[in-house]
Amino acid sequence: DKFTNNVTNNDVPSQALSTLQYVLQNDRAPEGYVGGRKFYNREKQLPLSHNSQVISYREWDVWPKEKGKNRGPERLITGDNKTAYYTNNHFKTFIQIQ
Repeated sequence: DKFTNNVTNNDVPSQALSTLQYVLQNDRAPEGYVGGRKFYNREKQLPLSHNSQVISYREWDVWPKEKGKNRGPERLITGDNKTAYYTNNHFKTFIQIQ
């Protein structure tokens, strides 16, 4: 399976959970973060549809952008069907958060 949904607090860093909470409450990335652009799910690792509706995904950085530094491999993905996923290896595998 490309993603798992048996999440324990140890699977998803608290930084990712707090960034996700901000994104869900404000529908934008926190100040200094990169996020909100469309995630195309080209490898079809996340569900394509829910109840016959195509799911649209967006990606968000877990950590703030530091000038001159790579953004790293951690990302959050949110779906317009109220799902959210965490990846710590730049989209190779996903952990379903909600």
